[in-house]
Amino acid sequence: KVAARTSSFAFQGQNIDVREIAGTLKVAHILEGSVQKSGNKVRITAQLIRADDGFHVWSENYDREIEDIFDVQDEIAGKVGGALSATLLGTPPTETPRETQNLTAQEMFFRAQEERVFFSYRGLDAAEKYLQAALRVDPQYTRAKTELATNYIYQARTGLMSREDAFATAGALTEQVLADEPGNVLARAIELFLAAAPENTAGPDNVIAAIDGLRSLVDEHPDEYEALSLLTWILVEVRQFEEALLLQVGALARDELNPRIWFEVGVLHSRLKDFGEARVALNRSLELEPGQPNAHAALADIALATGDGVEYLRQLLEAMRDDPGDYEMPALVAEFLYRLELIDQGDDFQKLVLSAAPTSDRAYLLAMLRALAAEDDEALLDAARRAIEDDVGIRGRAFQTALEQLILVGRRTGTLDGQMTWLEAQHPGLFAADTDEMPIKYRVSQGSLFDAWYASDSRDELERRVAAMSGHTAALGIDLMENPANRMSRDAINGNTEAAVEVAIGEIFSDPVTSHLEYPDKLKLSYLEPVVADSRIQAAVLAWDAEKKALRKTVARFLAEFGENSS
Repeated sequence: KVAARTSSFAFQGQNIDVREIAGTLKVAHILEGSVQKSGNKVRITAQLIRADDGFHVWSENYDREIEDIFDVQDEIAGKVGGALSATLLGTPPTETPRETQNLTAQEMFFRAQEERVFFSYRGLDAAEKYLQAALRVDPQYTRAKTELATNYIYQARTGLMSREDAFATAGALTEQVLADEPGNVLARAIELFLAAAPENTAGPDNVIAAIDGLRSLVDEHPDEYEALSLLTWILVEVRQFEEALLLQVGALARDELNPRIWFEVGVLHSRLKDFGEARVALNRSLELEPGQPNAHAALADIALATGDGVEYLRQLLEAMRDDPGDYEMPALVAEFLYRLELIDQGDDFQKLVLSAAPTSDRAYLLAMLRALAAEDDEALLDAARRAIEDDVGIRGRAFQTALEQLILVGRRTGTLDGQMTWLEAQHPGLFAADTDEMPIKYRVSQGSLFDAWYASDSRDELERRVAAMSGHTAALGIDLMENPANRMSRDAINGNTEAAVEVAIGEIFSDPVTSHLEYPDKLKLSYLEPVVADSRIQAAVLAWDAEKKALRKTVARFLAEFGENSS
């Protein structure tokens, strides 16, 4: 076994016994050494050590010009491989390929890797710039191209870049790599990933085929972590959390000191609602690599799901400290505060979002939530219509929220028919139900239209729409009825009020109020009126309102103390 680079370099600069390192990494030999640079000169020492008895299988010193560094790398790799082969196998070593002959390009690549380890806005942006610099120096540096392509994909994941732009740019880079190296494993994985992305597919069959291709590629190349990570992301999007977790746990066994894998394991445990294991993994990730804003955000999500609003804020504030450029962290704080009707406090964080990203999905969402907290229908309708006119995206459910609020205000003001006519003119095709060609934005947003359809469509037409939506997701292996809110809605629409009440009491109101702060809007849906009228639901609402009121006071007190300590 050869230990992964991330785990190996976790011991860099530490005075730890070789046997302890070997035991942690589960290897029999350790290659250690040092590099000293002075002007144009470089001195490299290297020794290959047998871990069980400390025997030096091979050692050597090199004094070279910096321009010869690639030759030294190859020479060391060859000699280490030869020493191991002679010792263990009695066979000559295989040749170690070189990826670039330009020292500046390689240095830029390494700097990019150092920056990307945090997966923060700042880190991903800096990594992009370093990789672009590497490619300016060496345009044929294919490893830098694949690294840059995956960087764009992760910019989409964090919200730094839109999915459409990120995937298009990554696809163009991947095409260049595959034109030169058709067998490049990572480039093939990126190509498959992009084919599976909902933005780039005509239907479920394409997604399934791409996922199967990624599975085969990962089976053939289990040590290519980026390929495995891309497969994990697609599996998460089609809600195959168990398989995704098994993949990451397998990767962790090969690279136990990699903070990124611990992070992914933690997030997947959280999605499976195994919050104890999730916390352990995420804290281990931060222990190995402090300063990861996304790990703090993931811990914040767990706090929200388990009822700890103060811990939610504390973790998000920690993430803001780690990456001040990430406007989504203050956006999440502002959203939480507006949901609690703490408008003045929310405004402080909204200002940070508006100054950094005034046209982001989160900015549009916050405008709607602020108006909702202030119970200002005119401002709410204006914010929702502006979001729809400007074609806001689905990050943070911004577009879906605009649809929901447009319908709710339309119902309250008796203007629903006019609002729906205007909406269809703004987004032709949004109301279609039977096509595989529908943009992913429309497909994931149609559930937000059901309240309007319930008021205007026949029951047969409504059932046809439900069947069309369910059929598409079922083809991907997704069961929409796993979600209690969906089951409650289905039962309510079908007139099965008792079943809907049981789902609500047993699976929704049994959760902490922090995990359902949007529930007042949900309970305003017209097809839930018989459910809400039930005395058991009324009692549950009162209990939730009391819990929310207590949370509001606790959060306000925490923010006041935080402000005093900060000043």
